[in-house]
Amino acid sequence: MLSCDKGPWINLRKRKIQVMTNKQDVNKLRAEAFAFLQAGDHEKVVYGALKKLHINRSNPFYEDMVQEGMIAFVEKYMKAACLEKGPENLLVYIYQGVYWKLLDYLRKQLTVNQHVQGLAGDKDDPLAELPDLKQTVADYELNAFSSELRRELTPNEAQYLTLALDYGYNLTEIAKPCNVSRQTVHNWRKGIQRKVAKLIEK
Repeated sequence: MLSCDKGPWINLRKRKIQVMTNKQDVNKLRAEAFAFLQAGDHEKVVYGALKKLHINRSNPFYEDMVQEGMIAFVEKYMKAACLEKGPENLLVYIYQGVYWKLLDYLRKQLTVNQHVQGLAGDKDDPLAELPDLKQTVADYELNAFSSELRRELTPNEAQYLTLALDYGYNLTEIAKPCNVSRQTVHNWRKGIQRKVAKLIEK
């Protein structure tokens, strides 16, 4: 229900003041607004606002925006009737209202579309970038265990662990640069396994 903020309603076409107090009078003014919209070239106000927003018939929102523009036209006409002194140029006043209403409608539609597209794929979903809590806890525990293990290792065992885990070297590839036999590298590995078992038992 439309209500006047200021003073009486003004019948713009007949320029006589009427106090509108009931729903029937509001419906009468609404019918007058629609008649004014269809009179002459007044629909061009809506199409002009669409053109300024670069919305043409190929736009998926075009038909909806035409309807929104027509409704905005009627609302602005009725709002002008609420003013004690009508606007100097009624069509300019209505055009500005239609333009801002359509711009607001377009922004809302684009926001909804972006949100829907974001739900379709996790790429744009900000929650998808958050780390998995279980994985984070597991990584923390693994890092803590690894740090504790490295404190227990000899320098040779630490070197073996780095070459085996970080570089994927096998026993022979580790033995060659360290100038030791494969059996020595095997002993380092056995020593690490014993220390791991000991830490797990704690």
